[in-house]
Amino acid sequence: MNGSHKGSRYAERRSIDQHSGTEVSRHMATARTSGSAPKRSAAQSRPTKDELEMFSRVRRASLILDELQRESLEELDLSFVEYSALRVIDMEGPPYQMSPSRMAELLVRTTGGMTKIVDRLERRGLVDRVRGNVDRRSVLVVLTEDGKSMCRKASSAYTVGRKRVLTHIDRKDVAAINAHLDMLLEAFELALPEAE
Repeated sequence: MNGSHKGSRYAERRSIDQHSGTEVSRHMATARTSGSAPKRSAAQSRPTKDELEMFSRVRRASLILDELQRESLEELDLSFVEYSALRVIDMEGPPYQMSPSRMAELLVRTTGGMTKIVDRLERRGLVDRVRGNVDRRSVLVVLTEDGKSMCRKASSAYTVGRKRVLTHIDRKDVAAINAHLDMLLEAFELALPEAE
C-alpha cells in the first residue's frame, strides 16, 4: 500500500480514537502525508538521545493512559476496547449496526480478535448479531438498548477521567500537542507493514 493510502487509513482511525472521547466530525480531512519519509544517511541511522527519550515518553504515556481508561470504566466492568466497539456502532447512528470486519478495521483488531470482543458484548446483551437485509449471508452487529445505555454511561465515565488530565494542560497548548502527535502517529502508521 502506498503512503497516501496509508495516510488516509491513519486519518480514519484517528477519527475513531477521537470519537471515543469528544464528539468530532466523522469526515475529517485526510492526513498530510505525501509518501514515504526521506531516507536517513548512514551517519543519521544511529538514534539520538532525544529520539530514544521520545519513545520512552510515548511508552510511559501509553501505560498511564491504559491505566486511566481501565480505572474510568472499572465500575461498569467494561474494557476500553469493548467500549470502543460500542462507540463506533453508536457513532453510526440509526439503525446502529456495523459489520464485524468494519469494526475490526476501525479498531485495528484482527477479525478473530474482533469476534471475541463481540462475543463478550453479546453475552452481556449489549449487542446482537443479525443477518444483513441485502446479503443474508452477511452478519451485522447491532447495538441493543442496553448497549446504547452502557455506551452513554461509559462515555460519561471516560469524560471524567480525561478531565483529570486536561486540568493540568493549558488549552492554548492542546493544538500544539495534537500537531506533534499527528506527526508521530502518521510516522507509526507508515512504518507498520500492511496486513494482507
